Amino acid sequence: MAPEILRGEKYGESADVYSFGMILWELMSGEIPYCNVPISEIIATVGYDGKQINLPTKGNPVILSIMKSCLELDKYARPTFKQIVGQLQQRNKGMVSSVKKGKTFL
Repeated sequence: MAPEILRGEKYGESADVYSFGMILWELMSGEIPYCNVPISEIIATVGYDGKQINLPTKGNPVILSIMKSCLELDKYARPTFKQIVGQLQQRNKGMVSSVKKGKTFL
């Protein structure tokens, strides 16, 4: 859950963006976030102390960048889903252009 939700604040799109960032975190790290950490400790450290989960540093740079921005503790600093889709569409345009030029992505 987003830090603001852990604090019992109003729910909005930015909370879903944070959750999406945690899904990306799981995919990039191959781990379960906060595994074996009691919920009370998560609420205290993430919700009130502003602690961030350790972010993966290896992987697709575009996905890592999106993940990092989605996991901003300040809900106003997170992108909207429209912005995230725009970033992915820009990346796809670049890939299509490179494939047409004979470049491959492996």
